[in-house]
Amino acid sequence: MSVEVRGLWKRFGRFAAVKGIDFAVEKGKLVGLLGPSGSGKTTVLRLLAGLEIPDAGEIRFGGRSVIGVPPQKRRIGLVFQHYALFPHMTVFENIAFGLRVQKRSDREIEARVRDLLALVGLSGLERRFPQELSGGQRQRVAFARALAPEPELLLLDEPFAALDAQVRKSLRAWLREMVRRLGITTIFVTHDQEEAVEMADELIVMNEGRLEQQGPPLEVYRRPRTPFVARFLGESIEIPRPSTLKGFEHVDPDALAIVRPEFVEVGYPHELSNLPAAETGIVQRVHFRGREWQVEVAVGGKTLAVYLPSEREVPRPGDEVRVFIRRLYVFQGEKMAVVENENALQPRHPARHQGPAADGSAEAPRGNPPPQASGPAAARR
Repeated sequence: MSVEVRGLWKRFGRFAAVKGIDFAVEKGKLVGLLGPSGSGKTTVLRLLAGLEIPDAGEIRFGGRSVIGVPPQKRRIGLVFQHYALFPHMTVFENIAFGLRVQKRSDREIEARVRDLLALVGLSGLERRFPQELSGGQRQRVAFARALAPEPELLLLDEPFAALDAQVRKSLRAWLREMVRRLGITTIFVTHDQEEAVEMADELIVMNEGRLEQQGPPLEVYRRPRTPFVARFLGESIEIPRPSTLKGFEHVDPDALAIVRPEFVEVGYPHELSNLPAAETGIVQRVHFRGREWQVEVAVGGKTLAVYLPSEREVPRPGDEVRVFIRRLYVFQGEKMAVVENENALQPRHPARHQGPAADGSAEAPRGNPPPQASGPAAARR
């Protein structure tokens, strides 16, 4: 079932939680509604579910307006972060609850619940109670219960927030595969960037009640349309007066420039091929993060973060190093340009920053150049 939202507003007293947003979700897509706390993403989900009534705007499922349609008639399944299972019911009865409300026959209920138990990998646990299950198993029961009435739209509100990191990671992959197998349109709310880019076919990024950008994770990550998106995805740092940097003298000094860790190389002079274009920096802190080193370097009054492979020998705090900034995001009004360092000698990948995958896979290197990098001409667009 497709979803279309136009001009959606929701206020709570004087506070506008959702401010005239528009978006569309194609049938069968897995979409992540991403944003910081207070951005309005959960309110949007509740409006889609019919748990809140919009002050203005239109919501259409499959081309039909659902304004005024009660939640139980919207053909949706809901999953919350705290499971919301009935503690006095067995796994079987929890999953069967919606089917009994629909007055399905006992034979239909038995067959449907058995199929769902197999689908979510819980066959043999149907007689257990929720308190006898692990957190991951309980969340699978919650998914099965939401799927039992055969909804056309699945809405998930921070579905993995209450789980530990390892369980979250395994359930993300499981949910993505299950949704693809069923072909059910799914919208999930999260504030976790890694979770969003790993799972979603598309991202909808929200901030302060407004929609900032919608698109595939790789596109949103590499081509942020607003400074907020550039700052929110990844670990970005604003650079004041970008024209003072070597190789960026052509950039408007009043433009807003943002740099990400994967745009930066750090090392001793003999380690950099682009030495003439490098700035001088002082190492402030070094953190070991398992697969990588995080190196914080002070350059021109700003501290930049860079990630280096764990097997590499890293500089120590207080060391003087050279810092080569390969590219910047430059924002001027409504326009964004990816501006390359004019003094770069040759294409070369900087130290790779392993983090949330931008292409939907479990992990992706962040050092690859954006698809439409530009030079001086772009800065003047």
